[in-house]
Amino acid sequence: MIIYLFGPDSYRRNKKLRELLGDYKNKHKNTDIALFDFEEDPDSWRGAVDFLKQPSMFVQSKIAIIKNAASVEEKEWVSTLKKYGDDKEVFILISDAKKPKVKFRFLLEKSFKKQEFEKLEGFALKNFIEKEAARLELRLGSEALSLFLNFLESSQDRSWLAINELLKIKLAGFKEPVGTDDLKKLLPAVISEEMFIAGRRFLGARTPAQKLVFLEGLLSRDESPDHVFNLLAFQVQGAIAEKFADYDILRKSGKIEIEEALLDFALRV
Repeated sequence: MIIYLFGPDSYRRNKKLRELLGDYKNKHKNTDIALFDFEEDPDSWRGAVDFLKQPSMFVQSKIAIIKNAASVEEKEWVSTLKKYGDDKEVFILISDAKKPKVKFRFLLEKSFKKQEFEKLEGFALKNFIEKEAARLELRLGSEALSLFLNFLESSQDRSWLAINELLKIKLAGFKEPVGTDDLKKLLPAVISEEMFIAGRRFLGARTPAQKLVFLEGLLSRDESPDHVFNLLAFQVQGAIAEKFADYDILRKSGKIEIEEALLDFALRV
């Protein structure tokens, strides 16, 4: 069986992936589980093929979690994937950030289970915020909610940013319903177009040396390190967004300075 999750909203897509994996584990106590990320390691498709083909000797079923499955268009991988659409003992959970290319359009057929996670906009974004705020037992005033939605509209991966900022608002302990004055204390300053472009260049640099050059340029401006950090954090998504979230925890716990976090990112990521 193949379950295909796709779309740019990585927060909701990953949340659904975790839910499906949890349900599977509850139903299958003994199983083989393997994770492959074809974007991180394009050659890992061979390992995925081997895992799917190998018989399970001591368990009744197996599950392969494959991220960015459609990024590899090798004929053997495509043909292998097609074989397991109706398999009752082999489960494949696919999580892709983009809609499938031509060779993988079969995943959108009615016979396959699938779910798309588009970028949240308009009422969908508003409903998502209201639902997550209610889950956190957080109340935003109507004007504060509008301000928050306008702030989120500037981000590509809005759900990740929304969750992080709602947690910050909740932990701030503001009087509820939270008003615009308090909300403005947490939301970052408006990002200038020039700074935005400089941030994109830094994030898009291919080598540590290039990243260091762009980082020096960002930190040499009349902007606080906090502003630079947030500027970059708002532009990333997926695994990189999670990395920035880890840095944010470390800096707030006093274990790392912002400049150290940015330098570490430039050298390691």
